[in-house]
Amino acid sequence: MNIQHKMTKNRKRKRRIERKRKIAKDRKFIKLINSRFFYISLLILTLVYTHTDNVINYPLYIKVISYLIAFVIIAWIIVWRYKKYQPYYQKRIKQGKYSVVSTLIVGLFFFYLIRLYLFIPMNVFLACASKSNPIEYCEVQLDILAVGRNYPLHNVSYKFNGQSYYVYVKLSSSDRQNGYKNAKLHLRKSLFGTYYIEKIGSVP
Repeated sequence: MNIQHKMTKNRKRKRRIERKRKIAKDRKFIKLINSRFFYISLLILTLVYTHTDNVINYPLYIKVISYLIAFVIIAWIIVWRYKKYQPYYQKRIKQGKYSVVSTLIVGLFFFYLIRLYLFIPMNVFLACASKSNPIEYCEVQLDILAVGRNYPLHNVSYKFNGQSYYVYVKLSSSDRQNGYKNAKLHLRKSLFGTYYIEKIGSVP
């Protein structure tokens, strides 16, 4: 009985050692990337951003801060996951399943998205802060970039304080032929020198 008991103990020990030697996979990250919820969340956040992107004339330092915050978030996630599952990622790199180029491309993609999403609460806050200020008007020229044949909205650009902005607006047939449209921005001044666009109206 004692010999059998010792043998079973040794087997259990061997199994534990074998389990420890096995390389742990980063299952949570893999499951997240492959889940529908992840991509649906990205789509919803992108749609929310497009509906709140009515604030213009952001100062340079706010843009720089948004870049830094997005970079820190991406760098922290990469370093954190790599340190936690270092053997797994080292094995994948040796097998050629991960490369520096692919990691940079994915990192830049999520860096861009995170930077956009950082502006969602800021845009909402600045839009609310502008409501107490009177409406100002500014005439601009909309340069037509792309004309949609079967779609009522068309991609145009305009300049405000030397910065270019891109929006979708309705265009008449004469505007499409001329390649531009004179428009009037209905603005409310907000904090940090920014402006909230109430609407883009036509010039009478």
